[in-house]
Amino acid sequence: MSTQFRWLKRTDYPRVLEIVHDIWEGDDYVPQVFNKWIQEIGSYVRGLFVDNELVGFSRLKILSDKIGWLQGLRVDPREQGKGYGKEIARRMVDHCFSLGLKELWFSTYFDNKSSISIHERLGFTRIGVFTNLYKSVQSPGVVSSSERFRINSLPGRLSGGFWNSWAYYPEGIDSPWQYLPEGLTLTDSKGGDRLILARSIEFGSSLEICTVDSRTDSISADLILFAERLCYNRGHDSLHVMIPQGTSSRVFLENGFAFFEKEDDVYLYWLAR
Repeated sequence: MSTQFRWLKRTDYPRVLEIVHDIWEGDDYVPQVFNKWIQEIGSYVRGLFVDNELVGFSRLKILSDKIGWLQGLRVDPREQGKGYGKEIARRMVDHCFSLGLKELWFSTYFDNKSSISIHERLGFTRIGVFTNLYKSVQSPGVVSSSERFRINSLPGRLSGGFWNSWAYYPEGIDSPWQYLPEGLTLTDSKGGDRLILARSIEFGSSLEICTVDSRTDSISADLILFAERLCYNRGHDSLHVMIPQGTSSRVFLENGFAFFEKEDDVYLYWLAR
């Protein structure tokens, strides 16, 4: 048996489609983003070939000269149980550190026990748990008093990390604003609560609530409804947010947001050398 670990090309796309066909009940996002991944600067998709057949792959996005984001680890369901996922993850981590990266980050779903086990054995530490919430937006939100809300450009300096889709962008990355396309700051002048909103990098139809900054236990319902209005007026069809464990999601749920599956369903991992 011969193995090879190499960059994937556009010509590998049909085989990628075969691999992910039944993942997430046929709704895997990889087919939508694969061509973007292999063309984007600082993005590297590598696959494991066994006897010249692609059996799995993973993606690295370089966020700075020290920080990398890993995602999209996939193994052909027919080839699982043979250690290929572990081999891909190990080779990808080795490659990342050979490039001089010092930190690696990735997120995974709570029931992806294989991914969790593989990466924890490689030394990754779970440093955060989040609740994945979304809302379909079919009409503008009705706000009792819109005058109290201010829309501004993104701040000149971002403190802390933020989410866009299922990717987390930690503090210290290069030009963080590039991961906040069409970004803006929405502030409630009454209480000082603030949201940072941006178009989804992976799914342009979604408007992402990338950060939630509240001075109380929960932001106001009107702030969420105003964000919904912006979502609709900008031509998006859904809102998405990741809520950190320990932060109340009550106001989101009361205003039409839903769990992807359950509370505390997304795990954030980190590895440093």
